[in-house]
Amino acid sequence: MYSYEERMKAVELYIKYEHSLASTIQKLGYPSSKALYKWFKE
Repeated sequence: MYSYEERMKAVELYIKYEHSLASTIQKLGYPSSKALYKWFKE
């Protein structure tokens, strides 16, 4: 599992990259697109 801080970092990058799942995942190396989208919704 990923820590809260790791999840928030991913969500912040997702927003910074204008909601690009692929760019965020490529930069971090994690999570899956479904997980990132779910974290964003939370």
